[in-house]
Amino acid sequence: GRILEKSDSEFLYYEGMEDETHRVKITMPDGSEWFDSKDLGYFDENGFVFVTGRSSRVLIRSDFKLSMDMIENKIKSNPAVKECAIITQNYVILNDEYKNIGIEKLIDEIQNSNAKLSDVEMPIAFNIVEELPYLSSGKIDYQKVLKLHK
Repeated sequence: GRILEKSDSEFLYYEGMEDETHRVKITMPDGSEWFDSKDLGYFDENGFVFVTGRSSRVLIRSDFKLSMDMIENKIKSNPAVKECAIITQNYVILNDEYKNIGIEKLIDEIQNSNAKLSDVEMPIAFNIVEELPYLSSGKIDYQKVLKLHK
């Protein structure tokens, strides 16, 4: 689910971004204010929080809300896949030993694994690429991936 935060060190505002400040402050029915981290995640049985993705990376297809991060994780669990980035299409970098696998064989490999994609999770297209754009933080630059798509 969506991760909301509340602590003694209260978030006040984003400087010069009043609309965004209002979007991230959630008021509950009891009047308490919470900060919407825009992260998705879950608690394990020991109470630890695990972040599984960003709410901004949610795709709505056939009335289902799909986490693109979760779909990427399923695809990356396949030994053929080194890295992937999903926008609506999927861009994958293959591990060296799988460079000649081809898209159809890759999809078959994924669909015959423990991390099979459901019909609604399946990207509309797979694209094998040599590299993906990264931010200085080491994370995929999805804005630049969008430009690959155009």
